[in-house]
Parts: sequence; structure tokens; C-alpha cells
Amino acid sequence: MILSIDDWLVLSIDIEVLIVTMVMLYFCVKEKAKPVVFFGVIAVFTILILFCSLPLLELSNSIGRGNGLFLIVGFLYLVPLRYLIKEPFKKTFTVLGFVWFYSMLQYSISVHITRAITASNEAENFMVIWLAIQSGLFLLSIFFYFKFLRKRFIPLIENMDKENYPILTLLSILWFSFTLIGNYVMITTGSSQYDIFVVAMFFVIGLCAFITYSLFYSFIFSKKMVSFLTSESLKDSITGLKNRRAFLQDANKLIEKKTTFSFIFIDLDLFKNINDKYGHLCGDRYLALFGKVLEEELQYSSTVYRIYGDEFALIYYGDNIEEFSNRLAEINVHDMPDEMPYLGFSFGYSSFPSDGATIEKLLTKADEKMYRSKSLKEKKSV
Repeated sequence: MILSIDDWLVLSIDIEVLIVTMVMLYFCVKEKAKPVVFFGVIAVFTILILFCSLPLLELSNSIGRGNGLFLIVGFLYLVPLRYLIKEPFKKTFTVLGFVWFYSMLQYSISVHITRAITASNEAENFMVIWLAIQSGLFLLSIFFYFKFLRKRFIPLIENMDKENYPILTLLSILWFSFTLIGNYVMITTGSSQYDIFVVAMFFVIGLCAFITYSLFYSFIFSKKMVSFLTSESLKDSITGLKNRRAFLQDANKLIEKKTTFSFIFIDLDLFKNINDKYGHLCGDRYLALFGKVLEEELQYSSTVYRIYGDEFALIYYGDNIEEFSNRLAEINVHDMPDEMPYLGFSFGYSSFPSDGATIEKLLTKADEKMYRSKSLKEKKSV
């Protein structure tokens, strides 16, 4: 099969689209092969594609120059990309769909601008003008598009929830398909006298797509911020442990589900002496270290909370509260900061549902046991 000059120009237009697409894709993913390997494999694959699909190119041009159907073969590049890019395949597919939409948009706009200028896609030098306009559009827009891709689209992918990820992928494919079908219909059925309106239509399509992605970005990051603020509102600022609000939420959920658990109430011994002698900043470090030791020692069997001041709480999920309380009593904190002495703690516990069916009753029972324990210590020290 002998290719005409116009055929070579068509291939040049399509290859330019491919080059732009692959270069942007390469610089938007983190885990990929070295440039020589990546672009070498893409070049070999392109030669293979061209050799196998030349009849498709001839058929595409016979339907109407610039219909864009030949660009569908671009998704065949997912085969080598799966091995050239080590990131999750769904991310590669989503980014490729978005980049391919951009390339298809520039392709469509340039061919219809050329039709508007020449009044026909059969005019002399049509292909040369088309290639020049497409190259110019890429040069004018690629910087802004690439910036949007790196600053908005990639962060959007990386922070997307699993349930929303397929929507983003589908959105990229739909925008590409919409542009492809719209271009095909206008090339094969539309008169060139309306091409200036077609160009305006494609600009609107591009604008709508970017607004859609921007709204999606705002929605995802607003949702993420709400989740972060909710998480922070359940965290104690000094110890980093869950706070009283988180404790009440977790305990209520266990009670609603009728799940057996035990509540342990902890009060640090003589903590006021620490604040008075060493100051409140040292007292905060005392609290933080104590909370850290508790969490490290008991993390696999319970959740640790700082309720208020020098008061801590545990939710124990096991069945043997007696054994757990013995283990808790043996916890000691070594290497206190600022040469502060470790003064110990007192605790009491209650179990759901045997000691009460509400948080109030469980807290009261555990509090009573804790104060009895503290009183016994005070009597022994006298």
C-alpha cells in the first residue's frame, strides 16, 4: 500500500496527538520505566499499530477527513502501559482517558477551524493548515492543561474514595466519547459553513469538562476536610489519644449492638503535685508519656481515652476483666521527662451488661471502685 502526501500528513497529525498524550501521561505518574525504555517501547508499539491498522486509516479517511475514528486505537496502548507503569492499572486508565480527551478536543477544534477557513476538507493544503493549527493549539494550551492535570486531577485521583473512583474513570471516558462522537457527526453530516459554531461547541465542551472536574475536586477535598475535622474533634490535643466525646460515641455503639465490654476508669495519683512542683507544661508531658505507655501496653486488647485532666479510660473487649485488671496494675512508666517521679495511678472497672445497661451506671460503678482503690492507697501511705 502506497501512502499519499495527505496520508502522511494525516499520520503526522495522529502521531502528534499520540506524542502529546504519552508525554503528559509519563510526567503525571510516579512509578514508570526509564524514559529510554518507556518511549522506545511506545515507538515500537506505534510502528506495529500503524502497520496493522493502515486499512483502518484508509477507511476512516473515506468516511470523512478528520472524523477521529482512527484515534480510538489509542486505547490499545493500555497493553504496554500496564507493564511500563507500575502504579495501579485503574489510575493509568483514568489518567489516560483524561489526557486522551484533551488531545481529542484539540484534534476536533483544529479540524473544524481548518474547515471554517478553507470551506471544505477537500481544499488544497487542508492537511497542512490543519497540522499547523493543531500544533499551535497544543502549544497554547498544554502548559495550562498540564498544570490542571498535576494540581487538580492527579490529587483528585490520589484522594478519591473507592466508591467514587469508578465515577471519575467513567467521566473521563464519557467526555472523550462525547467529543469523538460529536466530531464524527459534524464531519460526516455537517456543512462547513457551520464550523465556526462547531468550534464554539467544542470550546464549551472543554469548559464544561474542566468545571465538572473542578467541582468534583472541591467535593472530594471538602469531604476529606470534614472527615479530618471530625477525626480531630475526637482526639485529645495533649496525648493524641481519643477524647471523652469519642469514648461516649464508642461506648454507646457497643451498648446499642449489645456487645459485651468492660469500662476501666483511671485516675493518676497525686498529679496535682506534679503540676505544682514542675509546672503545667511538664505536667502535659507527664500525661502524654503515661497515655503513650498505656496505649503501647494495651493496644491489642483495648482502646485508651483521655477523659479529662488526669483522668483516663479504657474500653476492654475481652472476657476476663480480672486478668486484664491484674495486667493493668503492673504497668509502670520508666524514664519520666524532666526528672519527674512516676507516682502511679488508681483504677476501677465495670462490665456491660452485668454492672449496668447505661454509660451512666457503668461510669458510676467504675468510679466508686476507683475511689475505693485510691483510699486504700492513701491509708497504706499514712
